Amino acid sequence: GQSVRFSEKDVRPMGRNASGVRGMKLKGEDRVVEMDVIRDPKGSVIAVTGLGLGKNTPLEEYRLQTRGGSGVKVAQLTAKTGTLVGACVLEEGATGELLLVSKLGQMLRINIAEIPARGRVTQGVYIMRFKEKGDHVASISFVPKDPNEMLEGEGEEEAEETTEE
Repeated sequence: GQSVRFSEKDVRPMGRNASGVRGMKLKGEDRVVEMDVIRDPKGSVIAVTGLGLGKNTPLEEYRLQTRGGSGVKVAQLTAKTGTLVGACVLEEGATGELLLVSKLGQMLRINIAEIPARGRVTQGVYIMRFKEKGDHVASISFVPKDPNEMLEGEGEEEAEETTEE
């Protein structure tokens, strides 16, 4: 349940065959579940745990660090919450839905405006409840209302091709 926020300038350019640099120090059975680029420092992070709890936390609660550290807590993880399954960085004012998929195939689409704002070191609130015992969130994905929110520049090539015809 940790995260590290660092400047991309801390990662030097390397060749394709290079092994890279350490982004985050992991402990024990920890693993990286998500990585994202911050385009708007006034945005927020939506985090979801395996047992269906989620929250929306302002990015300003995640201090800038150097790469390679063990990070700061994203959520208070307990037996009630399960492990951290995923997170996504949203720009301020972003609109759309969060799609959650469970291990046993249950799906939920929830408007991101319905996910409550909570502090960084809290558990969050239930945003998905399961029909079958033993099920858990397997994956999350942000579906923007406006397709232009995905990434700047996406779709520009198609527009240029259309005008040339």
